[in-house]
Amino acid sequence: MLDRQTKMFIGVIALVASTFLMVNHLVAQDPIENWWLAGLLFVLAAVMFTLLWLEGQEDQASTALTITDEEVIPKAQEWIISKDVVASPESKPSPELEQEVSEPEVTTTQPEAEIVETEPATTETEQEVSEPEVTTTQPEAEAVETEPTPTETESEVSEPDDLTKIEGVGPKYRDALVAAGITTFAALAAASLEDIQAAAAAAGMRNAASMETWAEQAAYAAKGDWDGLAELQEKLQGGRRT
Repeated sequence: MLDRQTKMFIGVIALVASTFLMVNHLVAQDPIENWWLAGLLFVLAAVMFTLLWLEGQEDQASTALTITDEEVIPKAQEWIISKDVVASPESKPSPELEQEVSEPEVTTTQPEAEIVETEPATTETEQEVSEPEVTTTQPEAEAVETEPTPTETESEVSEPDDLTKIEGVGPKYRDALVAAGITTFAALAAASLEDIQAAAAAAGMRNAASMETWAEQAAYAAKGDWDGLAELQEKLQGGRRT
């Protein structure tokens, strides 16, 4: 048996060959007796095309049958499945079984309530534990209050400045100023001329002409401006203005 492709090929070749021969016979004006080969090829081509047409009709009929079979078979299956579903009402759970299953859920919620009730107890214990924290902070406040005391003692114990760095102040005048309570450069800078003269008089000493610049010199020394003090002392002579 020939397949479809072979039949198609033979039919096309025979048709082309018969057509070519018929054209040649027409051009050459050959008698009809010489046309037998062209006619034979034409009949062969017609037979091949007829067979192809018949096979096509059979294929269409077979495909139509398969399509109808596929459409009918699923309907029967669907009917069987739906019948089984309707015929099985026993699968529905009974109300009694639902109640029995739901009852354990109520019992499981009871321990949660007990846990919630025990929570305030833990908070009370936390409050009891946190109370000693207030007592621990009290010594810190006392320590803060006692902090200024070392600074006060340091200021009281601080040594007096060397007042002899002031030009015109010798050891005797220094002792007189210290005896009058003028022990630092800042105190000397804040003292007036009358205060300085009174300190010298209390020590039995005479007033010096350089006393007028002692407070000005002490102001530089109190600020730590030793360069400014040196510049001022260069303009003085024995502590006096020239």
